[in-house]
Amino acid sequence: MPFELKLSVCLFLISISILLLRGNRNWIFGYRSPRAIRTHKHYAYANTIYGSGMLLISSFYLALLTWFPRWYKQVSETEHLLIAISYFAILFLIIELKLQKAFKE
Repeated sequence: MPFELKLSVCLFLISISILLLRGNRNWIFGYRSPRAIRTHKHYAYANTIYGSGMLLISSFYLALLTWFPRWYKQVSETEHLLIAISYFAILFLIIELKLQKAFKE
């Protein structure tokens, strides 16, 4: 199984677990920032956005791998990791902005 496919499947499974256990602050996976862990309500809200965004990213990535395999075979493993990291950086920025707006901080 190619590395890219393993990465997208792992992200998909982690996002499902985050959505299912978004209210459990002791869970291994989840979004944690000083703003997100203030209360259970903040944590659940942040992890709802995080799980949904991660599910969207992994589904989109899996679709690209399925529909354009020749194009993605030209990209190295390091470049795939950089693409995933940039998606997460944007997702984290969106989460923080939504937390700030939702809870007026």
